Amino acid sequence: MNKKQGIKKTGFRVQGIGASFFVFFIFVFFYTLTPIPYTLSSIPCLYAAFEESSVGARVSAMGGASAALASGADSQVSNPSHLSFLKRSQVAAGYSRLYAGLSDESEIGRASLAFAGPVGPFALGAGYDNLALQSVYNETTVSMAIACHFGGRIALGAAYRHRGINIQSDPYLDVDPLFAGGGYNKSFGEISVGAVYKAGRFTLGVYGGLPDESTEIYKNPSPTAAGLAYEENGFVFAADYISGRDRRITAVGVEKSVFGDILSARGGFAFGDRDYRKATAGIGLKVSNIGADYAIEYPLGGLVGLSGTHKFTLSVGFGESAVAAKIAAPVKAEIPTVGRSAAVVVSTRAAAAPPPVAKIYPSSAAVRTPSVSTATFAQPALAYEKKSGTSAPSAVSVSTFPAVSVSVSSVVAPPAISADSSAEPVSVEPPVPARKTTTEFSAPPAAARTHKVRSGETLASISEKYYGSSGEWMKIYRANEDKIDKGIVTPGEVLIIP
Repeated sequence: MNKKQGIKKTGFRVQGIGASFFVFFIFVFFYTLTPIPYTLSSIPCLYAAFEESSVGARVSAMGGASAALASGADSQVSNPSHLSFLKRSQVAAGYSRLYAGLSDESEIGRASLAFAGPVGPFALGAGYDNLALQSVYNETTVSMAIACHFGGRIALGAAYRHRGINIQSDPYLDVDPLFAGGGYNKSFGEISVGAVYKAGRFTLGVYGGLPDESTEIYKNPSPTAAGLAYEENGFVFAADYISGRDRRITAVGVEKSVFGDILSARGGFAFGDRDYRKATAGIGLKVSNIGADYAIEYPLGGLVGLSGTHKFTLSVGFGESAVAAKIAAPVKAEIPTVGRSAAVVVSTRAAAAPPPVAKIYPSSAAVRTPSVSTATFAQPALAYEKKSGTSAPSAVSVSTFPAVSVSVSSVVAPPAISADSSAEPVSVEPPVPARKTTTEFSAPPAAARTHKVRSGETLASISEKYYGSSGEWMKIYRANEDKIDKGIVTPGEVLIIP
C-alpha cells in the first residue's frame, strides 16, 4: 500500500513540474513580445549590409546551421548544393519581421521568394529577396543556382547573386559628400559555391562566397561555413562553424518530428565573438506537399531587450517526383539484330518448288529443328506453316537462330507422279542458304479461336466441344484468367480457345 502511494505521489510530482515548466515557458514567450524602449540610434551593436541571412524558418529555428542541413528551395541562399537532393519542384515564400520592439516603431521587414526543381541530372533554382526599412532603406538580392549530385552521396552547387542597395534621398543626405558624390543606388555581384557529402545518417557540408571586388563597392566578404548534420528516426542534429564578416560563430540546432513528420519542434543556439549570442526556437507543420514553418530568434547579446526576429516560411511542392518518374519510365524495347538470314532448305527430287518465303517474328518463341531430310521417295512440294510446339514435316528441313520463329509457305501445283518402287532414294544434303528470302519484322497475326459463352455452359463443356475431352478445360482457363472468376464463366463473355 505504501509503495502504491509512493508511486502516485511521484507521478503527481512529475506532472506538477511539467505544468510549472509550461507556465514558465508561456510567460517568457509573451514577455519577449513586450515592446522595449530601444531605437536604432540606441542599439549598442549594428550590423553590416546583407548581414541577416534570408534562410528559411526551419534553419533559423535551428540556430542558423545550414551548411549540412537541407531546407528546400531556399537552400540556394546558403549552400546551393542541397538543391540537387530535391525530389520535386518547390516554391518557398517567406516573411521576416526583424528586431521587433523598437520604440520609434521602425519596421524592418524581409520578403523572399525562391523556386527550385530537378531538371535532368541537375537542379536549378532562382530566388528574390528584399529587406526594407519602410521606404528609407532597401537591400535587394536576385539569385540563380545550379547543383548536381554524383551517386547520391556527393553534391556540388554554385549560385550567383546580384545585390543592390537603395537609400531614399532627403535634404539631410543631399548635403552629405558621401551621397552627393556617390549616389544613392549601388549594386554588385557575388558568387557562392558549396559541397555536400552524405555518409549514412551523417551529412557534411561546406560553402563559401566571394564578392566581385572589381566594383569597389562592397568589401565585406561572404562567410565561409563548415557543418555536420545527423538524422535518425525523426530526430535531426546540426552544427555549423561560420567564419567571415569580421566574426566567428558557432551554431547548433535540433529538430524532433512526430506523427510521421507532420509536426516538428525545433530549437537552437548560436554564439560568437563581438558579444554575438542568440537563442532560437520554432515549429513546423507539413501536410502532403505543403509545409509551414515558424521561427523566433531572440538576441542574448548586442541587440538585447527586443522581442526578437520572427520568421514565417510557406513551401509548396508540385509536379511529379523525379524518383517516381524514373521508376515509371517505360523500358524501350530493342529488337535483336539477326546476323544472317535463316536457312530454309526444301529437298525433293519430284518437283522443283520455288524458294520459300521466311517471316521472322522476334517476339515468338525459339524453334530449332535439324537441317536434314529423311524422305526416301519423291514427293510433291508441300505447303504448311511451322509454329512453336509442332513437329517439322519429313520432307522439309528448317534451321533458325535463337529467339526467332520461322514461318515457311510454298505453294505449287502438284506434278503428276507415278509410284515407282525403284525410285532412287533422296540423299541427305547439307543446308544451303535459300536463293530468295524475305525477312519481315511485324507482330504475329492473331489466329486464335474465340467462343461466346452461352447460358448453362461450363469450362468442362466448352473443353468437350473443342477438344473432345472435358479434362482439357485448364487450357481455356489459363488463356482467360483475367476474364474467369474462380473458374465460373459468364454468359456472353468471349473466351479465347487456345
